[in-house]
Amino acid sequence: MYSRVFLVGIFLFLIAGFASLGFWQLDRAEQKRSLFAAFAAQDAVATQLVDGDAAGDQRYKRLELTGSFASSQQILLDWMTHEGQVGYQVLTPFQVAGSDCWLLVNRGWLAGSPDHSQMPDVSVGEMQRTVTGRIDVLPRPGLQRADRNDGMAVTWPRPLLYPTIEEIESVLQLPIAGYQLLLDADAADGFVRAWQPRSMKPENHIGYAVQWFAMSAVLAAIGIGLLVRFRKQ
Repeated sequence: MYSRVFLVGIFLFLIAGFASLGFWQLDRAEQKRSLFAAFAAQDAVATQLVDGDAAGDQRYKRLELTGSFASSQQILLDWMTHEGQVGYQVLTPFQVAGSDCWLLVNRGWLAGSPDHSQMPDVSVGEMQRTVTGRIDVLPRPGLQRADRNDGMAVTWPRPLLYPTIEEIESVLQLPIAGYQLLLDADAADGFVRAWQPRSMKPENHIGYAVQWFAMSAVLAAIGIGLLVRFRKQ
């Protein structure tokens, strides 16, 4: 008797757990719909630095600033891929005109040497200009190692593997806004800029939700079948 109650309890627990995972995936799908809609939206362009980071409702907002690049100290985001090829994304410090405010402008992707022995030429003019792009977070790894940038030579441009804003501030010795700006594809002095949201599509989350709900339904059917069998016994 107790074993049957225990077995029923396990089935109920698993059914509820799988169903909750399905609803969680549906919630994630809705979040991703909002994220992709924000990327596609043609918002009004802000003309001053946005406070905070890009993790909240600032992500993919459009921003237009006047200032100048600092060409001598640039960051190369290492192991960034484009169409299956490994290379770099170029982060160039940009000082907003008439202020001490700095922003990282992502000028796009370019290929690197196969053995990383030679840094690409990413020099850029330092005359005053206006840049326009979208606010975004820095790329993040699936698994993060604490020593990922330890022991790397101090060269310029400086290759870094999934750095944080704080790490870049330490390297540049500059106060940096807590996000990057994805330079518009038609802007001058950029590289490959096939910008897309770096996130799983809503359809994928819905597919996972269907799988979890299906597993919950299968367990429910098995559980009902066992209950019927127990009653007959």
